[in-house]
Amino acid sequence: MIRRITVDLDTLDESELSHALKVLEKNGFIEKIQFEISPSGKGWHIVAWHKKGVTKEKLLTLRAAAGDDATRIKLDAIAGRQINVLFDWKQKKIIRSLSDQLILK
Repeated sequence: MIRRITVDLDTLDESELSHALKVLEKNGFIEKIQFEISPSGKGWHIVAWHKKGVTKEKLLTLRAAAGDDATRIKLDAIAGRQINVLFDWKQKKIIRSLSDQLILK
């Protein structure tokens, strides 16, 4: 089971942020919720935790419902990949998890 979810919104529209937060809260991601403007300054990064966790399939479905970047969802659907990664740079030269662990150069 996966306890942490990340959502990358490609808009600064606060109604989109509000919608995403409501989707996460409605589905039990209420243990801790953090959000910040993405490093590009063009969207939001959201991280939230679930007490018990959800399956990978449910996680991907919830990310889509929350408005997560479709490319991230497609990449995370590939078996064997680390999921819930947010990009530091839009050029995708450096990828980090929110624990700041370097994943790929």
